[in-house]
Amino acid sequence: MVKWGMIVDKGRCIGCDTCTIACKSEHLTPPGMSLIRIEDTESGKYPKVKKIFTPMLCMQCNNPPCVDACPETAISKRDDGIVVVNEKKCNGTMSCIPACPYDALHFLAEDAKSYYDGKPTPLELESKPNYLKGKVYKCDFCASEGTSGKVLDPACLRSCPVSVFKFGDLDDPTSNVSLTLKQGKAKQMLPQLGADPVVFYIPDGEEGSTTS
Repeated sequence: MVKWGMIVDKGRCIGCDTCTIACKSEHLTPPGMSLIRIEDTESGKYPKVKKIFTPMLCMQCNNPPCVDACPETAISKRDDGIVVVNEKKCNGTMSCIPACPYDALHFLAEDAKSYYDGKPTPLELESKPNYLKGKVYKCDFCASEGTSGKVLDPACLRSCPVSVFKFGDLDDPTSNVSLTLKQGKAKQMLPQLGADPVVFYIPDGEEGSTTS
């Protein structure tokens, strides 16, 4: 059985936001909703100060707190490890949002009239956003709904100009993610919380010269 996972090399990320734009283009998310974001922090002391960028998305946890928090069982984990939201079951209680330690869930409070602020583009007029007010949305590794197979890598990986992301089958010992994990450099974020995420991070400077 395929089990999808991702590795994010923080040493490569330059904070260009190409992944966030690609994600919005792929999923046509409404204004104010981004299924992936870039957080930036600073390390060091003047005059040797460095900015570190961290792409943040759904961690597709093995023990997802959002699943347990949802009173309507609207969130579930697929056989391939991807955590998905069933919009038909979601009743907008937002119990899942504070339960997620990675701030990866998004509640749509207003009608999605356009993908971006301002006058709708011709593309928007041709294919209106398929997002419903009062529902929760999240990253799903660009999975095809109802299937466990994949044809394309996630949009963030395909668009990244500096190869920040690696994506593959964690159950395949020869996949790029499995081989990288064997090196022991990629770590879970907030492992002490017990969510057991399958998105792993290589700390800044650990593998800045490798390719995905």
